Amino acid sequence: GWSFFVSWIPSYFKERHKLDMKASFIMTGLPMFCGGISCLLGGMLSNYLVNRTGRKRLFRAVFPIAGDMTAGICMFCIPFCKTPAQATVLLCLASAGHDFGQPINWATIVDVGGRFAGTAFGFINMVGNIGNTIQPPIGGWIQVHFGWNTLFFTYAFVFATGASLWFFIDPRRRFYREDDPPTQRGFEVVLDR
Repeated sequence: GWSFFVSWIPSYFKERHKLDMKASFIMTGLPMFCGGISCLLGGMLSNYLVNRTGRKRLFRAVFPIAGDMTAGICMFCIPFCKTPAQATVLLCLASAGHDFGQPINWATIVDVGGRFAGTAFGFINMVGNIGNTIQPPIGGWIQVHFGWNTLFFTYAFVFATGASLWFFIDPRRRFYREDDPPTQRGFEVVLDR
């Protein structure tokens, strides 16, 4: 869903609201700006709450769940917008919602990765970039064959699915056994389970 903001947003404003790039450049950039601010706030607030309470699982999950659900609801509502300003507000809220949980995503990868955090980080980044690579052509196909509304409903579903997966993530657990020495086996431990 996030990759919409770096791929299809100018086309959306041009086709749906009849705004060319010059008329919509603030509307296309503002969601990313809001997301950046939200990302900083989410990371600082999560770290503060984890350090203050010690409840790592709760305060690593609540931000991405709330953020992705907010993003999903906003994406679901965009087809009902009558004006470009209404769409911009919802797109800003969607971007801010998703990015509110982004620093927690990365912090959780470090938590779960432990001494293999670099490997875990690289793997997750690779998988995420596969999604960002295939989304523009898939999103384009959905938009051409089913329209903008279906594309936004698809994004809403993806954000809601992402939020729900956080119920299964526990940042207190590593993806390897702690008793294995650092020089022994590495990723093979995960495959043995």
